[in-house]
Amino acid sequence: MRINTERLVLKPLGMDHFLTAHKYLADAENTLYMKYLPHEDEAETIRFLTACEAEWQKVRPAYYEFAVFLGETHIGGVALYNDTEERETGELVWIIDKNYWGKGYAAEAAKKLVDFGAEQLGLKRIIARCDSNNRMSKRIMEKLGMKHCNTIPGRKNRGSDEIHEEYEYELLFS
Repeated sequence: MRINTERLVLKPLGMDHFLTAHKYLADAENTLYMKYLPHEDEAETIRFLTACEAEWQKVRPAYYEFAVFLGETHIGGVALYNDTEERETGELVWIIDKNYWGKGYAAEAAKKLVDFGAEQLGLKRIIARCDSNNRMSKRIMEKLGMKHCNTIPGRKNRGSDEIHEEYEYELLFS
């Protein structure tokens, strides 16, 4: 599977992307507001990428992890998780290498996955979550037309000892 946007190409994420994925997945600054990142070592990235490859082999994956490419350069990842029992809701996540922040790449890639979720998977709702201090992700969700629907206390990000709130946004399809 390959998805093209105006400037980007989304390809299934796997072990072929180990070096470039590990670079942004293990970087403390790049993952400051992430619950499950940074990866602590290369072995953790290998386990993650191996799981992604296995998921891509399923007839109906529970999640779709894509590598985001700008030309020939792997600049990040975007994913749509659809592992709820009713499979009507998907959760959108993204991470872009900090060297490519502020250029609209995350929003562009995420928009294509929103379309994919609605058109190909028949989702009725897509959510996304972010740390309350993550202004860039909040802005991306708003650009996608998502509306703030919940504030959840007690968010602990892996790379920090601080506790923040988590914002949840949603996009509903009729």
